[in-house]
Amino acid sequence: MFFIGSGNYVKKDMIVLIGHYDVPENKRKCRDAASKFLLTDYSRGKKKNSVVVLSDGQVFISPLETATLVNEYGVNDHETN
Repeated sequence: MFFIGSGNYVKKDMIVLIGHYDVPENKRKCRDAASKFLLTDYSRGKKKNSVVVLSDGQVFISPLETATLVNEYGVNDHETN
């Protein structure tokens, strides 16, 4: 399990994207997910910092900084797929 903030976890092996909330493409992903009832906002009134997208289409908004999530996920800045 992977901690995404505010006491919430997702399955780590389902994560396909961890990104900044303020990027227009990620905001679009949030809008699209919301229209399909697949968006969950865990910011709880705090600043929305990150977006986590799962392989099943669910999208989560996290109050944690994107760098914090990426570091916890264990991705090296220089890794590529």
